[in-house]
Amino acid sequence: MSKLFNYLSIILALFLFFIFYLDIRYEDLPLQASLISTEFFGERAKIILTFDDGPTPITTIQILDVLDIYNQKAIFFVRGDRLQKYPELGKEIINRGHILGYHSMEHRDLGKFSKDYIKSDIENFKKLVKEMVDPNYEVIIGRPPFGGFIQKTGKINKKIIQSFRENNLKILMWTIDIEDWKKPVDVEDLIKKITKGGEQIVLFHEEPVDAGSGKIYHSDAYLKLEKILAKLLEKNLISID
Repeated sequence: MSKLFNYLSIILALFLFFIFYLDIRYEDLPLQASLISTEFFGERAKIILTFDDGPTPITTIQILDVLDIYNQKAIFFVRGDRLQKYPELGKEIINRGHILGYHSMEHRDLGKFSKDYIKSDIENFKKLVKEMVDPNYEVIIGRPPFGGFIQKTGKINKKIIQSFRENNLKILMWTIDIEDWKKPVDVEDLIKKITKGGEQIVLFHEEPVDAGSGKIYHSDAYLKLEKILAKLLEKNLISID
C-alpha cells in the first residue's frame, strides 16, 4: 500500500507540474503580431516594433518622428526612473498613438526579488504614469528586464508571471532580438530575419542601453530605423496608407 501511495503521489505531482507549466508557456509565449496590433492599435499588422529602456532625449523623439513618417505604431517599454526624469517624452509617446508599457522602475532583474517587491515596483510604475504622464492612461502591458521571466536554466520564473497577472499586466516578449545592446544593427540581416515568414515582434533598444554589470552600450537602432522601415515598405511588409 505504501509503495502504491508513493507511486500515485509521484504521478499526481508530475501531472500538476505539467498542467501548470504548459498553462504558463501557452499563455506567455509571444503572441501573434496581428492580434497584438488589432488589440492595441485597432489595425492588423504582421510586424510589431517594440522599443525597450527609454525614454531618453537622445532617441525617443527621433524614433517617434520616423514612425510618423511611415505611419507605424510601436510599443515602448519604458523604465520608471527615466520616465520620471523625462515625463514629457512619455506624454509624447501616448499623444502620438503609441503604447506605453512597463519595463520596471530601475531595470533590475525582477527574478532576483520577492513577489512583494515586484508588486510594489509595478504599482509604483503605474502611479508614476498617472501622476506625471497622463491621469487617464492605463498601463496594461509589460516586459521584464532581460526577458527576466525565463531564467538561465530555461525554466519559467513563476514569480514574475504571477505578479504580472495579479497586477493586470500582459507579458509581451519578442520573436526577433536584434541584439543592438551589444553590437551595431545589421539592417540587411534584420530584414532577412523578418522576411523569413510568419508574424514578427521585433525588439529594439533606445540609447543608452544598460547591459548589466554597470556596462553602458550605445545602441544605434534609432539611427537606422528609417532605413529599416523603408526596406520593409519596399517588400510590402508595412503600409503607409
